[in-house]
Amino acid sequence: LLFSGTRLVLCERGHMGTLIRCGLFRKIRINWVHYGYISGESACGIKHTKTCSAPNAYHKLRTWCEEKRFCLVKPWNTLFRAPCGGNRRYLKLYYSCMYP
Repeated sequence: LLFSGTRLVLCERGHMGTLIRCGLFRKIRINWVHYGYISGESACGIKHTKTCSAPNAYHKLRTWCEEKRFCLVKPWNTLFRAPCGGNRRYLKLYYSCMYP
């Protein structure tokens, strides 16, 4: 179930966020999160050759969104604090809408 659910990729540069909505009676379940970049992936206009990961991205996004009906997801380094420079970082996640 790690990579199950809806996939969402948000580029840090110029992206103010996306609202995840689950609708009436369903709640958000965060399945997997990565903030930074992953070697071999093409995202945000570039093919990445290195991997950089924010260490607590999964925990932070779960704290922010888990069990809510809607949540504003933002690819901001001030929240996730990836240890890599540059402005090509992105937030990649898989989430599901579950009945309680």
